[in-house]
Amino acid sequence: MINAAGMNAVDECERDPQRCRLMNVDSTANLLAARHRHPFKLVQLSSNAVYGRGSAPYAPSDRREPVNAYGRSKRDAEDLVRADTARRPSPPSLASMIVRLSPLYGWSPPWSRLNPMPWIHRSLSRRTPLDLCNDVFDSPLAADRAAGILWRLIGAGAAGEFNLGGRDTVSRHGFGLALASAFGLSVARLRSVRLDSFAWLAPRAADTSLRDPRLLAEFGIESEPLRAGLARQRDAVAAYDVARAPAA
Repeated sequence: MINAAGMNAVDECERDPQRCRLMNVDSTANLLAARHRHPFKLVQLSSNAVYGRGSAPYAPSDRREPVNAYGRSKRDAEDLVRADTARRPSPPSLASMIVRLSPLYGWSPPWSRLNPMPWIHRSLSRRTPLDLCNDVFDSPLAADRAAGILWRLIGAGAAGEFNLGGRDTVSRHGFGLALASAFGLSVARLRSVRLDSFAWLAPRAADTSLRDPRLLAEFGIESEPLRAGLARQRDAVAAYDVARAPAA
């Protein structure tokens, strides 16, 4: 079972930490309880937000020190899986995985919460003024690429902890510039601003980019450059109605 459920809106989690814990931590505890009754392989999807006070890029063995409620909830959910694994070892075919993901990008279904790519694309296409943060960094990863890696790990019977990120570390403003270049869009109304320009946002760590040498060494999986991931999204744009995508 892949546990991709939960509350992942960072600012909403900060405003309502109890609901955040209910959806991210308590739900994981319920899954683990069910697993004891009916054994299954658990793939716990986590986040780069579990890091934040160390030196990026972070490997799976690095200390987790989140700076916001969302990151703390994902760390605590991981700890439940870790404790369960230590307490009740599973046969190799059912061994758990914890997979931390960098922010994902790609074309969002019309009914879903938008990731940054569609709303940045829409704003640049419409020449709407857009302020993007220049002092918070991560290693964005294309959602389809992340899914492919995840299935490869599951198919290989992998276990343990993995960090999945793209090859490039960029700010949100840097991501906007890369997107504009890939799609041939103007950046005339794109502004580079600091995080403190958005007073309502939850705290963010300065850099939560991820790395995992094990992916290449053991599974032959190379990290993807941002340019390659965005080019693939550009080539797929005809399959989506971007203009009708819901507001963020």
